[in-house]
Amino acid sequence: KKEVTDKYGEMPRDTPLQFSFWLSALLPVSTAQKQQLLECKTALERLRLARSMMAVPELTNTCMVQ
Repeated sequence: KKEVTDKYGEMPRDTPLQFSFWLSALLPVSTAQKQQLLECKTALERLRLARSMMAVPELTNTCMVQ
């Protein structure tokens, strides 16, 4: 936990938007995948895409709310 907070700061608790960007920064994914996260229009889209990236080795989803 200390390593994460030292590098990325404390987990934001104020808004889902702040949390979605913070979580996206933590993910060990490619630059192209990080770009896809940045292109998401809403925090919900970004969190769903981040979740899919954590579950599947290759990115298979896009920023589409289902």
